[in-house]
Amino acid sequence: MSPDLNKKIELLKVELGPDCEEDKLIQLGKEEEEYAFLLEGEVEFNFEDKRVQLKEGDCILLNRSLLKKIKNLHKKSSSILLAVSH
Repeated sequence: MSPDLNKKIELLKVELGPDCEEDKLIQLGKEEEEYAFLLEGEVEFNFEDKRVQLKEGDCILLNRSLLKKIKNLHKKSSSILLAVSH
């Protein structure tokens, strides 16, 4: 995340049920740095121009303006930790 020590970081754990698809993921900030860390399971992030699959332990910098859908590829629930600095 940003090395600016004056910024705050908010964390939120999101659970996606088996075979769940979401076109809206809770947004913690506005145009801030936002990361998704996959704690458990396997998830696909669908952006306008590509798809990115994350497995347990993977992390991605989110571009909300391009994010279209998130899909749980795991037969059990998947857990995502969202981190936003602002």
